[in-house]
Amino acid sequence: MQRTLIVIPIIHSQEDMGSLGRRLPFDPARHRRADERWAAIQRWVRALGLDWTAVRVYQDGLPDTDQAIVRKILAEVQSPNYDLLRWLVAQGAELVGTESPALMKEEYDHLQAVLTAKDAVAQARARRRYAERAGALLAARDAYLARRIAATLPPGGLGLLFIGQAHQLAPQLPPDIDIRKLPDDLSASSP
Repeated sequence: MQRTLIVIPIIHSQEDMGSLGRRLPFDPARHRRADERWAAIQRWVRALGLDWTAVRVYQDGLPDTDQAIVRKILAEVQSPNYDLLRWLVAQGAELVGTESPALMKEEYDHLQAVLTAKDAVAQARARRRYAERAGALLAARDAYLARRIAATLPPGGLGLLFIGQAHQLAPQLPPDIDIRKLPDDLSASSP
């Protein structure tokens, strides 16, 4: 039985990035774009009018771990992204831990090394190490995400995937999952 996955390209806010986000310089233009995108996504998702109890929700950056930890993260992160996740869960949707904790930690460690380097030379070295690994790391994350979705989205089920725009997940999903991508321009579309 065909499964459906609505892929929702997102812009991560600094709050979504946890302690790393607090170390990044504030970019007012990016912040405004992210807020506008999230307001549009929220309107679009709420207008779907689905039986939310039958929907699985997947979020990049949310670890595949114990449900108590997933609930703790959901409660603690204060961002438009997580506000919408909380609303979906309150409506009865099931939030699924989605990402490999080991791969998330590796990515975090690379970014942390860049942001906490003691000087320009150390920062350049950390950036180079991250750049050397970034492509393979993103591909490994995408493969894990695809396996996780394939394993948890039931036959006939509907999933919403909130995912950063750099990801290329579609080619790795099984053919019985019908992928529908949310349009980039939400003002010109309806659910």
